[in-house]
Amino acid sequence: MSSITQAHSPRRIARLGAALAGALPLAAAMSIAAPERSGASIAVPPADLAVSLSASSSLLLTDTVDYDLAVTDEGVFPLGSGTVVVQFPSQVTGVTGDCSFDASTDRSTCAIGSLQVGETRHLSFRARYAPSLGLSLRATATRTASTPYDDNPANDRDSATCTVVAPIAIVC
Repeated sequence: MSSITQAHSPRRIARLGAALAGALPLAAAMSIAAPERSGASIAVPPADLAVSLSASSSLLLTDTVDYDLAVTDEGVFPLGSGTVVVQFPSQVTGVTGDCSFDASTDRSTCAIGSLQVGETRHLSFRARYAPSLGLSLRATATRTASTPYDDNPANDRDSATCTVVAPIAIVC
């Protein structure tokens, strides 16, 4: 857990602790204690962002794949902000939608913004590819930053794979 330390009167910190204790789950509230006179230390519980990436295509007569990025705060504390980066295969020729695309790195950067505990945000984008028969198109979404921090990296990444089955047909 990260800590925030500020010099405040013990009475002010005790009021803050009492207010937070009513708003936080019991386990998080238990880490808030009355400070010594020299300052206060309040442990900030983490937000746990779970990343999920899905892909779909219209199958025939297409060189595009539609993606849905779902990010859920599964932590005990609301998310202030977060960033997810989606890495596309080198055959991507462009991406449009809710995230900013950098053609020099074949990556989209998705700003998540704030999320309440249990809330899910969906971001949608469409990638255009220069397909080759039999080519596997794997995109990977990874949480790269969040405030507060994320202490569970096990659910910070997800991938979606599609396959080119004909010159203008992609199956996901």
